[in-house]
Amino acid sequence: MDKKIYQKIAEQLSRDIDAARYRAGDRLPAERELAASLGVSRTSLREALLALEFAGRIEIRDRAGVFVLQQDKAVTRRGPETDPPGPYEVLEARRLIDGELTYRACLRASVEDVSAIVASSRELSAADVDDLERFMRLDRTFHVLIAEAAGNSVLGDMSIALWDQRNGPLWSTWYQGTRSRENRLRSARQHAEIATFIAARQASAARASMERHIDTLTERFLGYGAEPIEILTDAAQ
Repeated sequence: MDKKIYQKIAEQLSRDIDAARYRAGDRLPAERELAASLGVSRTSLREALLALEFAGRIEIRDRAGVFVLQQDKAVTRRGPETDPPGPYEVLEARRLIDGELTYRACLRASVEDVSAIVASSRELSAADVDDLERFMRLDRTFHVLIAEAAGNSVLGDMSIALWDQRNGPLWSTWYQGTRSRENRLRSARQHAEIATFIAARQASAARASMERHIDTLTERFLGYGAEPIEILTDAAQ
């Protein structure tokens, strides 16, 4: 199986560390500079850096940069049995699929489906944002209900499989480092907005609202530990 782009980048940086091009305690070049020198996109580089952080080779310090760890003291972790997709690819796919499912849910959902979606968003809004396990469970339920209401089991299964990627090592590495009450409160508000548009059967508005929700997650990913990167939305492309 061909290696993913971020894996190839991670291997190159690992070789550079092993060759002492970057020594313990060194700060790696700025993301823009490093991406240019490697001839890769900054999003692929960001995913590679997450893989190296998970492997215990570097440390990403929020807004301070990326630093090489002392290798004989680093906590070496084995990678997963199957190589996960990078978080940016997951979010890009979610924006496409979840947006379309939300649009179709507006057109196809039964009255009972809509009631369940609205009730789910209200339950999330009323939840204790400090109860992370329950909040995440309610978050997932909301997306499952939309996927089911859209009436396409293939797209629905893909949507939930993508949502569940957040349990993987690369996603968890950055997501845990960006958790906050503010983020959860904003997420609950966004879910409520999506539900409101679905209840009103405003398909285009609902899709745009879901896309904004995914864009918020993408901003969190791109802002982790380094300078922000402009998101490529449909309007910006």
